[in-house]
Amino acid sequence: MSIDTVRQPLSGEHCTANAPDTLDLSARAALAVNALGGSIDPKLMTMFGQIVLCTSKPYFSHWASADTLLDPKFGESFPLMRLMCGSEQYVELEAKYRDAMMSRVQDGLYWDFYSADRPWRNSYAPAFYGEGRNEDFCTLPGTARMLRALLVWRELGDNSSQTEEAIRSLVAGLRRIAVCRDDYCYYPEKGGWGEPCSYPRSGWLNTDEAKGETEGGEGSVICMHGHQIYGAAHWYAESGDPVALDLAARLTSYCMLPRFWGGVADPAGDRTGLPGHVAPAMPDPPFTAGHEQGHWFSHFHARAIALRGILEYAHVAGDQHAAEFVRRSWEFTLSQGIARMGWINCYPGALNAVEGCALGDLVGLGIRLSDYGLGDYWDDVDGIVRNQLVEQQLTQPELLEGIVQQFANEPEPGKNAHPGQLDFGESASAVVARAIGSYGGIGMPTSVPRPSVMHCCTSNATQGLYAAWEGTLREAGDSATINLLLNRAGRLVEIGQYSIRPGRPARGCRR
Repeated sequence: MSIDTVRQPLSGEHCTANAPDTLDLSARAALAVNALGGSIDPKLMTMFGQIVLCTSKPYFSHWASADTLLDPKFGESFPLMRLMCGSEQYVELEAKYRDAMMSRVQDGLYWDFYSADRPWRNSYAPAFYGEGRNEDFCTLPGTARMLRALLVWRELGDNSSQTEEAIRSLVAGLRRIAVCRDDYCYYPEKGGWGEPCSYPRSGWLNTDEAKGETEGGEGSVICMHGHQIYGAAHWYAESGDPVALDLAARLTSYCMLPRFWGGVADPAGDRTGLPGHVAPAMPDPPFTAGHEQGHWFSHFHARAIALRGILEYAHVAGDQHAAEFVRRSWEFTLSQGIARMGWINCYPGALNAVEGCALGDLVGLGIRLSDYGLGDYWDDVDGIVRNQLVEQQLTQPELLEGIVQQFANEPEPGKNAHPGQLDFGESASAVVARAIGSYGGIGMPTSVPRPSVMHCCTSNATQGLYAAWEGTLREAGDSATINLLLNRAGRLVEIGQYSIRPGRPARGCRR
């Protein structure tokens, strides 16, 4: 099925409001639009997966099949950022970009088509999955991210029959190719080649079931299933589609299996077969049932993808056990870092850093747990937003230019050092200008070491900006609820944050 889209302008009215010179998430969204549009390859109409800054010649680079896998994340972020700030920068490019993504929806899946113009495709982790092949394939997380993007487009005004048809076809396709066992279903980690959970056009190469969480090149099995749960649960809430509910329920049962949770990072353990960002594990301490409480020891962003999906399923299905599992996991997560600063160690015993992707997850998860009555986590969200989410965004060109200058005397890499590299005809200043609004890949509590950009982080963290902005002020009828003390103009209320008492963090309002 090939679907052409028509540009759908956001409905509503623009407004202008004066705001104090304090943190303004709308301004950060405008910078994000610059980064999203500036990182699209107009020739191939796919994103550049990375920006390399710590080199004598900074450049954009394609990144395996992460490009097409992550395109829908950009597709989801673009309209959310525009809703926040009203920017129309790159609006025509975005329309073409949407068309390109929609053209990949066929037979109920979102495909990465073979093309000789993209020699870097299906090469994310060949040591784990084997060398790529010249055949169309889809990554199941990419299909689920496309489902999520379509749901956002629909919510923001694209009510065309084509959009609904695409949503239904993706839900049905994801259910059709899932491998079912008992009351759960899954996607084989090594079902294809080059990438985790990749489905070749010719069908699964094998249907082996994962024995543990850290298998494969990403070091996480359940992260390859979480977006499917999230999208299917949302579509069920919108449509009542029984296929969507069945898919979300079965994948949730799989992701909550005890084999995927519990354990404690063991930095001195045997690292055989693990990617560099994952430490081995030792068993839980005595009398600690970590698998029942969502305890994790590795790659929090990957765990959060599943947790966010499980929470949405729990909400629409009224599954109190699943909801409590996510709540307990959130409470445990806050203990894995410096909660007051909003910093979580996403890779215990390995990188010991917070990933930009995870910041969006933390904000989204904390807000949804609060919305669904499972706790009051607005203060935690406030700390994450102020101390990590906005601080990991690259906003100052002079600082990035200074970083580039530190590498001025290093030899230039060859023009073909990376097959997906942007032509070196672009100047360093042009690369920096297009990078403004992006997110650093990893962060320490008070710094972004050796900044480089993985655009999975840009797209996920910007969605954290939206979640915080939307959650700050909720208006319905003639009532308003303020959850965060951040600048925000609304229909009934305008919030202006004028100052913070020295030595004390800003705190969210209790509802």
